[in-house]
Amino acid sequence: MSEQPTNDNPFAAPEHGVPQGVTSSATTAAGATTDGQGSYIVEFELQVEDLVSFQIHHWKTTPALRRQRLLQRYFSPAVLLAIGCTIFAFDRGDAGILFLIMFAAIALVIAFYSREANWRRLMDRNLRKFYAQGKNRNLFGWHRVTIDAVGYHGKSQYSESIFRWPAIERVDVAPQHVLIYLSSAYSVLIPKLAFRDQGQLDAFVEAARRYHREAEQQHG
Repeated sequence: MSEQPTNDNPFAAPEHGVPQGVTSSATTAAGATTDGQGSYIVEFELQVEDLVSFQIHHWKTTPALRRQRLLQRYFSPAVLLAIGCTIFAFDRGDAGILFLIMFAAIALVIAFYSREANWRRLMDRNLRKFYAQGKNRNLFGWHRVTIDAVGYHGKSQYSESIFRWPAIERVDVAPQHVLIYLSSAYSVLIPKLAFRDQGQLDAFVEAARRYHREAEQQHG
């Protein structure tokens, strides 16, 4: 039989109980629960803002994608400027000046739009357009995540999935989400605001990382 939550348990139910239905938004803390035997459960809703936030975080923290951004921001403008200078070196006339100005202008435009603030705005706009192309019912809406010593169990209104810890890449914490990576590019998103307080959040993350670490030690 499951143990009853205690006052010093960060997953203890709030005074009026943990809501059984869906939360009204990703910013509503439904609270999380535990059975006292190593199983942790959290319910939440995902919105387009959650997916956009994750994709931007993924681009900023993944080494290959980060290198691609750096190349776009610094290398491409430098190459264009070098081409313009090379053409001008061989042709000091009007045509050479025109090409130098043209390549320098393109390099400045790329450098400007590659700045962090502009890049984030562009990514945000493009991702929202991308997700708006379909219903994406399995991405948005109500989700329940359960973790225990065996693995991860995810459930939504339209799907259900189970992964054992050896199949999970890593457990990470982003500015707004807890991330359970099921592959190098796909992650389960759990909004931090789905937890009632920092104690719940820390306990959930610590348990997930401990289970994953133990699985890695066992399976290599």
